[in-house]
Amino acid sequence: MRLLLLLLSMLVFAFSSEVYAGSAVGTLSLESNGGFVSVSASGAKTNNPACSTSTPQFTFERDSDVAATMETILLAAQAASRSVTLVGSGTCVGGTEILISIVD
Repeated sequence: MRLLLLLLSMLVFAFSSEVYAGSAVGTLSLESNGGFVSVSASGAKTNNPACSTSTPQFTFERDSDVAATMETILLAAQAASRSVTLVGSGTCVGGTEILISIVD
């Protein structure tokens, strides 16, 4: 039974990796709309998941200290016109992919 659970867990992990997640590189544009922050990079988005059907490229909810830190990092990168890589989760809210990572 343990072996079966281990194998199932490995399969789920293998098929849920960030292979299906989108990413984009470039300088940023941000906008706030309610409890969400929407962000796009100047470069084209790659590996766009099927659920991501609208612009902006990514969004995240302002619901935690981590989200506040992400917003601060994004605003600093925007102010400095610094190019960064945005990585999504592969899942979407309202047609926009959820942002999970910012890479310098």
